[in-house]
Amino acid sequence: MVTSTALYLGFLALLYLERGVELLVSRRNIRLALAAGGVETGRRHYAVMVAVHAVFPLACAAEVLGLQLSRFRVISGDSALTPKDNGSYSSRVSLMVGNAALKSAEEMKR
Repeated sequence: MVTSTALYLGFLALLYLERGVELLVSRRNIRLALAAGGVETGRRHYAVMVAVHAVFPLACAAEVLGLQLSRFRVISGDSALTPKDNGSYSSRVSLMVGNAALKSAEEMKR
């Protein structure tokens, strides 16, 4: 039986996929703009955009599952704490991250 919570979490997984595609397109557009003489003002815009794209669906999943964000800790790139990763290539990362978030939310709900 599919519940509204399951549908919503499935929607969030699709949203992760779509946002991953957006990030890939924007990365390509950045390279094209810089190659054409464009100048980026400020620093690290792309990193902020990636963070917003990643955290928003997680916050939505936490809210629907009744979890407090204070229970989450994001570990980024610390090889002492995270397993080896094969890297981020193409759009498979969006699918993997979305499914990982969905699986984690489902396990936490149990």
